[in-house]
Amino acid sequence: MNSKKKLKLTDIYRLPFDEDDADKEQLSKDDFEQMQKQSKALEDYINSQQPTETNKV
Repeated sequence: MNSKKKLKLTDIYRLPFDEDDADKEQLSKDDFEQMQKQSKALEDYINSQQPTETNKV
């Protein structure tokens, strides 16, 4: 409140998920591409399913 600089919320109060970037695991480019392929395959599978009585929109 008495600060002249602009404060961020994390400057005042830290939450458990507010970690330093150094502690976070970095994905490799290959891992990221593999995850994209898996999500695309899952999306294609879900979109290819025929609607039933339980999942009609």
